[in-house]
Amino acid sequence: MQEERNKASIRGKITIKGVLKLESPLRIGAGEQGTKEADVYVLKDRDGNPIIPGSSLAGVLRANFSHSPLVDDLFGFIHYDKKEKEVQQSALVVSDIVLSNAEIVVRDGVSINHETGIANNGAKFNYEVVNPGAEGNICITITLRENDLDNIDIIKNDLDNIDIIKNEGDKIAELLCSGCEIGSLTTKGFGRVYCQEVKVNYYDFTRPEAVRAWLTKQPVDEEKSFKRVQNCWNENEFVVEGEFSINGSLLVRQTPDDVMGSVTVAAKQMEGKDKKGKDCFIIPGTSIKGVLRHKAKDILGTLGIKDFEKKLDELMGSSAKGKSRFWVDEVCIDKSNVIYEQQGRNKIDRFTGGTMSGHLFADIPVWQISPWDKHGDGAWQRKPIKPAIKIRYGIKNCKPWEAGIALFLLKELCLGKIAVGGGKSIGRGTLTGVGAVIHFNNECIQLNKYGQVQGNSVAEHLSKLNDYEKALLGDR
Repeated sequence: MQEERNKASIRGKITIKGVLKLESPLRIGAGEQGTKEADVYVLKDRDGNPIIPGSSLAGVLRANFSHSPLVDDLFGFIHYDKKEKEVQQSALVVSDIVLSNAEIVVRDGVSINHETGIANNGAKFNYEVVNPGAEGNICITITLRENDLDNIDIIKNDLDNIDIIKNEGDKIAELLCSGCEIGSLTTKGFGRVYCQEVKVNYYDFTRPEAVRAWLTKQPVDEEKSFKRVQNCWNENEFVVEGEFSINGSLLVRQTPDDVMGSVTVAAKQMEGKDKKGKDCFIIPGTSIKGVLRHKAKDILGTLGIKDFEKKLDELMGSSAKGKSRFWVDEVCIDKSNVIYEQQGRNKIDRFTGGTMSGHLFADIPVWQISPWDKHGDGAWQRKPIKPAIKIRYGIKNCKPWEAGIALFLLKELCLGKIAVGGGKSIGRGTLTGVGAVIHFNNECIQLNKYGQVQGNSVAEHLSKLNDYEKALLGDR
């Protein structure tokens, strides 16, 4: 007679390990910590190292597996049925991730009024972020208990319950390699993380050697390795990657740390790190998304789209409609592609039209390096304009009319009708399109600087772009 197993007995464990790396700035806030250097602080351990709590990563994983029939079995649940409460413990244990090589910086922020386009009074704030390039060890353990395996019920599946759980572990590894978002402001270019390689080990506790390997932290025979997958867009995700040159000067304000000579420097172009940890100038995703939302509202209103404010809230998020499906990436500007110079300015008395005494100040914006080159004979020759910045934005679970508004935004950016950063009234921040790539439904559509479709299947791709425009214009 076969001995009945204890329902709480452990049948095995699955470990998922890798090195998690920041591809964009990270902000997981810890609130005020007793100083006034910033309004929002990065969460740190007792040694001052920034951390990603295991609860944050577990929440991200659960959200990405919300459509899986095993979501409750893996992540646990609390179900209320009238006066009774049913509880199941999570099978996953996610450890905190301590980030090394981490550089914490303080950024300036300001709340912009979407109606007027100017800063709200008293809405200036500072916040800490962890620059890209930091990394930390990730460790996820899935415990397979007898009772949990018995509860799994997937109809019409030829795999046994243990193999089903193994497949879910593989999917977690694939997600980490393709990348995910953690922390706050994830639709504004923050919190993008990934693993270059993830190793998955399965310990079958019905085998004595596997138990010994687990207790002595030794590798097992059954190990899988997953590699980094870049630009793996989700199904039905509309992504626009545009390359642009800078028409004049550009300035996203950052409070300087010093004074140049006798002139007070009011602001300089914001600096940061790119995904490789290299110093660069940046345009934060908060700025990019803010101007795109403002322009989208103008476009929808001008076109006479029905209930456009409600639709815009559903697309780009609001306190009433929930999280945004429209996301942007932070823009990194290679310092070798631009120059920066001190630009002296005077404050003007708006009543008299004259300069105000003692109000000389300077800004330090950036300009794109001139496309004109002087030859030995004194003649000037214009070189091809190279892109100085790359703007990437997308829409998750994109509807046809939403793809239409994304294309309208690309057009406005290319024509210089959307100014980025400060100083719009003095001509700063306008761009010119150099080229673009559109990804949607496993297709890639390339556009040149004139907005013309390139490559193969030109007629087919052009027809699809026109259909998106018609879907937008049809709801009037």
